[in-house]
Amino acid sequence: MSSLFRVLMVEDVATDAELILRELKRAGLRCDAHRVETAVEYRRELDEFQPHVILSDFSMPNFDGMEALRIANRFHPDIPFIFVSGTLGEEYAVRALKNGATDYVLKTNLIRLPATIERATQDAKERQARQALEKQVHDSEERFRQLADNIHEVFWVNAVDSEQSLYISPAYDQVWGSSSGNVQKVHKDWVQSIHPEDRAQVRKSIEEMTTHAMPFDMEYRIVRPDGALRWIRDRGFPIRDTEGKIYRTAGIAEDITERTELKVSLQESAAGLQRAQLMAKLGHVITGKGGAFVKWSETLPQLIGVSPAEMPQSTRAWLDIVHADDREKFRRTSIGAAVTGTRADIDYRLCRADGELIHVRQVIEPLEGQSGQQDGSMWFCTIQDVTEQTLAEERIKRLNRVHAVLSGINALIVRIRDRDELFQETCRIAVEHGGFTVGWISVLDRTNGKLSPIARAGLTTSSDATENPVSLTPAGTAAIALREKRPAFDNNIDRETRAPSTEGPADTLKRRFRWVRSRSSCCP
Repeated sequence: MSSLFRVLMVEDVATDAELILRELKRAGLRCDAHRVETAVEYRRELDEFQPHVILSDFSMPNFDGMEALRIANRFHPDIPFIFVSGTLGEEYAVRALKNGATDYVLKTNLIRLPATIERATQDAKERQARQALEKQVHDSEERFRQLADNIHEVFWVNAVDSEQSLYISPAYDQVWGSSSGNVQKVHKDWVQSIHPEDRAQVRKSIEEMTTHAMPFDMEYRIVRPDGALRWIRDRGFPIRDTEGKIYRTAGIAEDITERTELKVSLQESAAGLQRAQLMAKLGHVITGKGGAFVKWSETLPQLIGVSPAEMPQSTRAWLDIVHADDREKFRRTSIGAAVTGTRADIDYRLCRADGELIHVRQVIEPLEGQSGQQDGSMWFCTIQDVTEQTLAEERIKRLNRVHAVLSGINALIVRIRDRDELFQETCRIAVEHGGFTVGWISVLDRTNGKLSPIARAGLTTSSDATENPVSLTPAGTAAIALREKRPAFDNNIDRETRAPSTEGPADTLKRRFRWVRSRSSCCP
């Protein structure tokens, strides 16, 4: 043995200590030896010298070998303790070994001492290595136990050949609602707890994992003893032995009932929202920087009559389907919202892909950015088809005007007796309350077939065109009203032709309006 040993000798006879050292050196053992005779010295050297081996006499005047053994066992149990004594009988030797001594050597047979020291130190190293390994295993098991005992998921280990559970974590009791005390019974209970509609698929997946090492990751339902239905996500993997054969499986199962129910609820809400948007002719789009369309509802392409692939990808592209007369208003409102960072509402007309013109109402609202603040880069735009509502409002306004005109004229008939005044007031009411651009009453001169104006309202021109007789146009509204004795309508003033030399009311209006609604009525 060539290593340097620190040897602590508990010996009261110096010559005996020298003999021991001589025998060790003769055997080639290089050592650094300290000798002590009292308990105080012994304790100090144990702490400071930290010997590799302790050689102690059994009986000494100032110290006792068994006391030295008790001190070593209590404070330094890993240091080999060997009795070297000339008075150690067999009875005391057995007693010493039972109390923790490593070995004993008689002073009359010191030739055995080097081999005994070498064997004792080697055993001590192996014991320390084994204890370190056991401590690692214990620490690992303790960490695993702490993890398994405190996680909400169920950790499991099964044997493949016997289809039995080797380990099941305590979370099984809470998730499955049954006891995990009998691990051999747990596997059977687990199989029985799987919903009948899912059991075959679970068995198939486990068989694929154990025979073909296929991944096991699936969701299934279980029925607890109290009848409650729970959703489980179970993930497992095969474990191979030294020969590469799959002999165990392990995995982790978690209760995903709340997550599954939330997912279903969200899907139902999304479907309900989509249905509600479809019924309300409503859609939305989220725009990002530069007006790029980031995301939109499934109902928005339907709203504008295009497929999802044909959906405009930006506000600039959206502007192309806005009615030409409304584009400036749309652009101005969008820019104003971006500058102020506030909500904006706008009504405008939109040209669908099928050519239909619809009225829409759009609400533009800022969204919070990644910082949680409204940075103006994200906008949520709600777009609703309000065509029916807009047309209904226009019809109501028109009916209100008609009602106002009829009510006013009825009041005039009761109140006014003069014909000219009645006609003049009628024209005024038609313009002021009825919303007509011009009101004009003429009398037919049967001798020349011309209409002579007798009352008018709405024309502010200095021309006296409405005061001069005009000829009847055969296809005009006045001719139709006189001929057929009914009201006549025409939305195109260009069809109301006139005499070449005279500018009539239609010419005066034409210079101001391209399109007007013309109505003529016949009074007996």
